[in-house]
Amino acid sequence: LLSTELESRTPGFDPRENGSFLHRTLQLFWSRLAALHPDLSTHAALKALPTEHREQLLISAIDEALPTRPLHDGPWDLAYLQLQKDRLRFLLLDWLNHELERGPFTILQSERSELITVGPLTLNVRMDRIDQIPLSPTEPNQPEHGFVYVDYKTGFRSDPKNWQGPRPDDPQLPLYALTAQPGELQGIVFAKVRPGKDAKWLGYQAAPGIFPDKRGKSVVFLDEKVDEWRSTLTQLAEDFAHGLAHVSPKDIAINCEHCAQRLLCRLDPASLLNTIANDDDEATEDNNG
Repeated sequence: LLSTELESRTPGFDPRENGSFLHRTLQLFWSRLAALHPDLSTHAALKALPTEHREQLLISAIDEALPTRPLHDGPWDLAYLQLQKDRLRFLLLDWLNHELERGPFTILQSERSELITVGPLTLNVRMDRIDQIPLSPTEPNQPEHGFVYVDYKTGFRSDPKNWQGPRPDDPQLPLYALTAQPGELQGIVFAKVRPGKDAKWLGYQAAPGIFPDKRGKSVVFLDEKVDEWRSTLTQLAEDFAHGLAHVSPKDIAINCEHCAQRLLCRLDPASLLNTIANDDDEATEDNNG
């Protein structure tokens, strides 16, 4: 029916725009840092940069990433734009401290586009970041470097637990992992760039210490995980290519909460609303309890 969601407009930048500004700012910051210290790893270059110079470099990246002026040049619009720049500066200055807590790493690629073949599908993806980390091989044929795939996230819901099962949510990182050769992948994480205690690395690492030793990063045999994801994603790609489209939301309260197509849904919209309302009531009771 060619039905599409109506675009809603709200004052200021929407979440998608804010996410794009954050990605662009970090891309500019890391590239400028690499230009300042081309002979150092990214981690060493960040560590060598004095705090005041780090902030100046970040401010210049923010100024280039965000619009030079708002849609209107009134005082309220200019103040809003400056407020957003300040917010991003505070958020990312704190996040850079989380980067410093890691072991040595070098950013190889940032915002890289790549074609990935999964079953009958060829997908055009954009990888937020690929890091290279040094390894300590114990045998002649073992690699001297490994790779870590990083996906920036600013929301609450992204969690590695969502990668489990036959219908994984947020499968971008597992999809990227399919490009790694055996033994190469050493980490696959969400970089939760959020204020305060919500900022964290969340995902899997192949050995302890690749990321700060805090809760949220499981040590797993990643080659085995990649084989599982390849099987799951290939099956989903084959189902999609063959037109398999059963109306079966995995979690109605999540998958259908923000749907703009309920009038055309093959499920009963009233039952969806009741399910979401009941889940909200249970969550409220849990929080109050």
